Amino acid sequence: MVTQILIDVKRTRLVFSQEILALGLLLLLLSGCTILGGSENEGEGYVGAVDDALFIGIAVEDEAGAGGDRRLVAYLCDGEEVSQWFVAEGVEQEMTLAAGDNRLELAFGDSGVSGTVALAGREPQPFAAAPATGDAGLYRAEEGFDGVDHVGGWIVLPDGRQQGAVNAGGSIVESPRLDLETGEATTGAGTFQASPLWGGGGGSGKPSF
Repeated sequence: MVTQILIDVKRTRLVFSQEILALGLLLLLLSGCTILGGSENEGEGYVGAVDDALFIGIAVEDEAGAGGDRRLVAYLCDGEEVSQWFVAEGVEQEMTLAAGDNRLELAFGDSGVSGTVALAGREPQPFAAAPATGDAGLYRAEEGFDGVDHVGGWIVLPDGRQQGAVNAGGSIVESPRLDLETGEATTGAGTFQASPLWGGGGGSGKPSF
């Protein structure tokens, strides 16, 4: 009887040790996971459609940088003519961002961000951007091909629609689709490895603005 009890105790300890080992391996695998979507959310992200073609993505840092301000990055893209980045050091409830003759007015609310897009030569357009969840968010890639700097940007909406473009020399050169499982986008110049900016797609890419 005593021998049987000892055997049962040893079996219990072995099963428990195996379960702990399995849990540890699972946590290790999750920590090294490269899929873009996930539960981690380091900051705030918002995405929306200004119209059928023009999308907007907004990402806000979760913590202040060296200058004491949180940085905000916004991107407008229609995949053909518009691929415009906006950057602001410091975040306020209502903001106006400028990039050349383009203007972006933002107002943060309880349900997201609303505002107006005013692109050079176009009538101002209102928009509403909702919090980005899952794979939705703002993505960016920076690569150099043949000595030329290329910058890619993608906006992914919650329903899976996306709009993106690659800029080189100040103009759009291609509009490749972003693979959300690998984070890659392939162009004639080469392959981009994109990262989700703060608050979108479960990651925290650091753009070199």
